[in-house]
Amino acid sequence: MRAFTVAALGALLFSACAGPCAKVQKALSDFDAAEGPARAPDLAPDLALWLPYDRLDRLIAPQIKTLARAPVDLPAMMGLELGQLEAMVESIRVRPAAADHLGLALRVSLRSGGQRLLVVDLQAQVPPRIDPAAGVLHLELGEAAIDAIDARVDRSGTAALSAWVWSQLPGAVRQVTPRRVVDEAVAGLASEIVGGLLESLRDELPSLFAEVAAIEIELGDLPLAEAKLRSRPEALQIALRSDLPSTRGLTDPFALPAGVPAEGIAMRISGEALTAYLNTAMREGTIEALPGRFDENGQPDPQGDFVARASWRRAARPLTLDVFAPDGDCAHLRMAATPRVRVVQGELEVSADDARLEKVEAGGVRIRSAVFFGGLGRKSLSLAQRVATEADFEIGGQSMRAQIREARIDAEGLTLGLALGAAGPPGR
Repeated sequence: MRAFTVAALGALLFSACAGPCAKVQKALSDFDAAEGPARAPDLAPDLALWLPYDRLDRLIAPQIKTLARAPVDLPAMMGLELGQLEAMVESIRVRPAAADHLGLALRVSLRSGGQRLLVVDLQAQVPPRIDPAAGVLHLELGEAAIDAIDARVDRSGTAALSAWVWSQLPGAVRQVTPRRVVDEAVAGLASEIVGGLLESLRDELPSLFAEVAAIEIELGDLPLAEAKLRSRPEALQIALRSDLPSTRGLTDPFALPAGVPAEGIAMRISGEALTAYLNTAMREGTIEALPGRFDENGQPDPQGDFVARASWRRAARPLTLDVFAPDGDCAHLRMAATPRVRVVQGELEVSADDARLEKVEAGGVRIRSAVFFGGLGRKSLSLAQRVATEADFEIGGQSMRAQIREARIDAEGLTLGLALGAAGPPGR
């Protein structure tokens, strides 16, 4: 009986000592479980991009000069073989299109030497294609989009081609053939000529559709699930839904932000997506600078006593940090702050002057909220810089990287004004 009493007392004392630690460990486990493995598919997009057409056009234009000319066989006419002309791509422009499509307008001319004989306008609509595993959005003319191209002879018509055909006829034929007969024959064969042009472009210039008249955006380790497109008169808007375990997306991902740079390129990401990205990185160790544990100053430390999780609420002091000491002192604290952002020499700087301790859930470890936010709290928004500046923009076949020019924060999240420049050596 005495032995039982001593054992029971020992178990009771052990339970009393272990109680706070078990509570803290459960709170951390519950936090991670509440975020879930992925977002529900019906949630709103949590990242948006604005790309102005004129900027895209300027990036694509130099690459057009790299395209070779494609041979186009002319149909026989009046019993004569007319041989070949050359197709030259003159321009590619990004244009508004139906919902969830990118519009492309291509102008191609048929030439004999330096003589421009026929101009054909091609209108295409490109649906987005997501590669979730690679985190890549593709906007390119696949086979279905090429087959659906609307091709029309320019309003200048077939007069120049007809004149060239007339010049190719032997003199004896011209003497017995009225010019209007040739004009009518050329006009009647225009659709066949355009069909041959499209076939030649597809066969001879695959890079035209796969690279030059294409946009590809790779967001690195940010997992993508869905893309929606909307065309404004001046810009292409892309709303992306990630697979991050965020609880809310952007209220209106297609709302054009005020005050973006003159170039008009902008990226917007919800606060919930940013904090989910941070938490995922800390849990999975996907970012070397975030080992998952921290010291009392919020600095990464693989041997640190503290584990942290971030969250975002659309209220005063929207950025919150739950700080756990799951062993040792066994504590759980919650602090919150209003982050402020600015751009200094292309780098995103984050401050949180009003950080404060909101609640002590368990234990009594003393942490200076402002100092801890100065370490870890800033990293949650700084991850937006990683998303923006490590994204690869392949536009017109050339690799571009974004530089941050402006930054603003509000209750929903962060908006970055960007400029695109040629990519340097790979950073990853």
